[in-house]
Amino acid sequence: MCLCLLFLGSGWGEIAIAHGQTIAQVDQAVVDESIELWQGSAHALNDINCSSCHQDSETKTFVSHPTYESCQSCHEQAVDTFLLGKHGIRLLEGESPLTPAMARLPMKQEARNWQMTCNSCHNVHSVDTVQAAVDSCLSCHNDTHSLNYENSRHSELFASSQQLPRPSTGSVSCATCHLPRNQS
Repeated sequence: MCLCLLFLGSGWGEIAIAHGQTIAQVDQAVVDESIELWQGSAHALNDINCSSCHQDSETKTFVSHPTYESCQSCHEQAVDTFLLGKHGIRLLEGESPLTPAMARLPMKQEARNWQMTCNSCHNVHSVDTVQAAVDSCLSCHNDTHSLNYENSRHSELFASSQQLPRPSTGSVSCATCHLPRNQS
């Protein structure tokens, strides 16, 4: 089955799945932005389309906010690591997601009620790992250690390495130390 996007009128779109079944009305600007971000993403290059994440595998109905299980079908190791870490352990235990308000470290006031899910750090439509490696961290964390990163040599090297045709993996971001990848 394929996901079909039908855009009706100037302000609203209608997302239909499978046999013309209407499942949600969405602000056209949101749909347009999501598609534009997706078109340049690794998901688009690998033919991962809207229904890959937004269609419930059992009921075949539209899911407006996919859960980590949707990500896990392709990113098993990353999700498993997330669920075992501080940000995701509550989800693993079947509880509501962690919020910065629950943290012991100082957090930014505007982030207090955000929920920690895959989407918290990764823009799911653009899949920008650079943004997730630093900017996502600093959007919540307000402790001295995190704030010092912005003026550090690590930050300068990371920013300059991202300007290269093939960004260097040798530069240091928040994720380098605090969310290391298991290379097994």
